[in-house]
Amino acid sequence: MNYDEFVVKLINGTKSNYINWQRCKSKRFPHYYPAYETQKGGNILVIQKIQYSTEDAYGDSYTTTGAEISICSTNYETLSEIYESDLQNESHLLRLYRIVERQANDVDNILGNFVEGIDDITGLF
Repeated sequence: MNYDEFVVKLINGTKSNYINWQRCKSKRFPHYYPAYETQKGGNILVIQKIQYSTEDAYGDSYTTTGAEISICSTNYETLSEIYESDLQNESHLLRLYRIVERQANDVDNILGNFVEGIDDITGLF
């Protein structure tokens, strides 16, 4: 299976709640943004959003946000990683991260609670 197919299946499985994610328990993923994990059998997938700074040809630096998946053993030993550059559609990894973030933090339920009972949205669109 190629990485593009794998990531799309993760997106679809997460959206359908077939795959459930939670905040990563390991301290091996200490980035600024929270990492999330899901486990199946003896392996764990960890997805994390990352920021990195680079310089262009003119010496100007800029910050880029991306995502990566680490394929780990049950003790969080990294077996392999999937980077955006491994995919034909690099935006799929960041899209997966956003879907995982919503699921793991129960964002849809929180948003629903804020607007519960408000039915009239005419004239806004």
